[in-house]
Amino acid sequence: MKPIIVMFPPVNHEGRRRVDDPRGIGYTRWLPSPPWKANGITLEERIEQMQQEREEAFKLHMPYHNPSLCSTTADEALVERDDALDDVRKLKRELQDIKTGVKDEIHSLRADLNLISTERDVMRETLAAVHSASGTLAERLDDEASYGEFYDMFKWLWACSGPDLDRATVESQDSIKKNRLIEGLVKAVIEAQSVKADLCRERQICGELRQEAASLKAKLEGLKKSESDAQAQLVVKIEALRAAEVSCQQTKEGLESAERRGVWLTGQVREMQSLVNEKDALVQKLQREVSTAGEDARDLEERDTEGMHARG
Repeated sequence: MKPIIVMFPPVNHEGRRRVDDPRGIGYTRWLPSPPWKANGITLEERIEQMQQEREEAFKLHMPYHNPSLCSTTADEALVERDDALDDVRKLKRELQDIKTGVKDEIHSLRADLNLISTERDVMRETLAAVHSASGTLAERLDDEASYGEFYDMFKWLWACSGPDLDRATVESQDSIKKNRLIEGLVKAVIEAQSVKADLCRERQICGELRQEAASLKAKLEGLKKSESDAQAQLVVKIEALRAAEVSCQQTKEGLESAERRGVWLTGQVREMQSLVNEKDALVQKLQREVSTAGEDARDLEERDTEGMHARG
């Protein structure tokens, strides 16, 4: 806004000099000038000098010699003042919108942080369950020397799901152990299928032996009274058949136990692997949410800084 300048000549047309009111209430009084003789010039010379000063002031477009220019300047100043007020109101509205947006972003970030905290707690509980189950399986498998490979696998899974995040991160990145775990499970399934096929063959053999035993018993009943050698041979065959049946039964029980244990271990390992995958997904999601929250926080700080600079 341009200031309105109103100037008064130091001397009026009557030759009186201006004296402003020291009280500052805008009152101006004119006092007689000293005698012209004391100034060393005559009244006519003073009047001529005043006319020259007025002409020079008019040439310089002084407002008090040009009332129309003064009015135009005042109108322009009022227009500029209105424009400045409109700009101020617009800036206030924008600032209010920014404050509202910042509040909404803060509420959204708090909600996201609460959700992240909840997911983190669930992930911790899941990892604790996986860690406990893996430790229990590793302790059970450690008692039997034949399960050393599975013991190493579950011990690695126990380390991946432990509370030590640094160690868990390092262990989970070991692709060799992951491949060994998968290969071990596949190998166990193949061995179980092979043992199952052997059991089927032994069952067939046992059926054939039973049929042979039945025929031998029939022959024994016919030869019991006549041939002692055949009776002795039949006794030997019966004993061999019984031993074979006992061996077959023991093999069958061992195979069934191994099959049940292999199926149970396969289910447990699959469940543990799914939990580990879920843990990895939750960790990645948590990292993305934290990164997004950090970027949003930095954006909010930059906006606040820009808002402070704008207000400044």
